[in-house]
Amino acid sequence: MVLVYHIHFNEHLEEHVCDGLLRQLPASWSQRVYRYQRIDDRRRSLLAQLMLRKAWLQLRPQEPLPAMEDVNGRPALSTEGFLDFNFSHSGSMVACAVSSSLRIGLDLEEKRPLDLNNYVRTMGHEEWRTIRRHKHPSTLFLKNWTYKEALSKAMGKGLYHPFSTIEITYPTHEVEGEIYRMMPLELHHSVVAHLALHNADSSVLPELYGSKIRDLLPS
Repeated sequence: MVLVYHIHFNEHLEEHVCDGLLRQLPASWSQRVYRYQRIDDRRRSLLAQLMLRKAWLQLRPQEPLPAMEDVNGRPALSTEGFLDFNFSHSGSMVACAVSSSLRIGLDLEEKRPLDLNNYVRTMGHEEWRTIRRHKHPSTLFLKNWTYKEALSKAMGKGLYHPFSTIEITYPTHEVEGEIYRMMPLELHHSVVAHLALHNADSSVLPELYGSKIRDLLPS
């Protein structure tokens, strides 16, 4: 099972409200939120964790929230049995993908104009030709970027994998002898997003859940 919770938030969360919500999460979760200096980044991190909490309660309603730890450079839950998750946020959009059986990677980006000259090393030569000829070059660049970052996250390499070597292929991508199913996600008109699923066959489809802040608050 693959769950993707997402929220496009325009409601203002006061800092004291955020602090109250954080006190309801395990300390190993809330400590990660406080790593961020900017309050907006804390809010996004908090919302991502509240979505993870909601997914946990859906998948394992009888079990308490486990501790969160770092494993190979990415956050993981200290729990028996397999469960992988990934956060992504950009602008007013936050998403959390959770799988009980597959290694996953998720990335989203808010559509916005970019100075593409700042990213010349992230795409191959033919990609750049296509991007620069496109009607909306920044949007196509971001679409390709989210594909590559979602794949790299699923591989456990994040931004350390050279993006210019990643070729955009659908529905699957093979790298280092492993197969990843690559799926564009329609989460909101303001963003582009991709989900990468390790060793997933075509029958695996993510369940998408659009959320409001009130849906994520502990009962």
